[in-house]
Amino acid sequence: MGEGLVMFALYFYTMRIEKIYVWLFIIVLVMRSMHADGWVVLFTLSGFSLSLLYCIGSFWLFSDGSLRRQNLLLSIVSGFIFSLATIGTIFKIMHFPGYGLQLLISVCGLFLVLVAVAVLMMSAPLHLLGYYKKMLGRTLTWLALTFILLVMPLRVLLRTQYWNDPEYVEIAAKHYTEPDNKKYEAAYNEYRQLHNPDGRK
Repeated sequence: MGEGLVMFALYFYTMRIEKIYVWLFIIVLVMRSMHADGWVVLFTLSGFSLSLLYCIGSFWLFSDGSLRRQNLLLSIVSGFIFSLATIGTIFKIMHFPGYGLQLLISVCGLFLVLVAVAVLMMSAPLHLLGYYKKMLGRTLTWLALTFILLVMPLRVLLRTQYWNDPEYVEIAAKHYTEPDNKKYEAAYNEYRQLHNPDGRK
């Protein structure tokens, strides 16, 4: 009885942690679109914290009230893939180099997880149906997000993020497309110093 209460408390706690980080992630994205101060720090901290949570705590996070009520191997493997998907999302939104490969691997990995969940769910015992349903929803959400970011051209993302600064969109798009071009790099750095497009002080 006592062990069951502890397991339920840990399950409820980890579920709350995931939801808090996800909602914080969403709130920061809204702040980012409004160019509010401090979004960079909050976005980076919340994103990498969520990634770390997925990576090292998936077997707790995904369990349906008890460590026994899950497919442990699926939870651990999925945790690594969700972690990579989170990092790929951060890299794309922050325009860090290497986001393309991370998102591609994430989409492929998430698709495989989705197939595995669907197949296992068809023959799953009753006590694991809740676990597989939550895994299905979680995987579909991340798959949709990473796929959209993967196929979205960088210029379109920049237009969405800097809708009120079309001049910066063009300058940034050229710089990110050709990062070794010194002329584009100089124009990019000069514009950011003069106009501060992210609203950072």
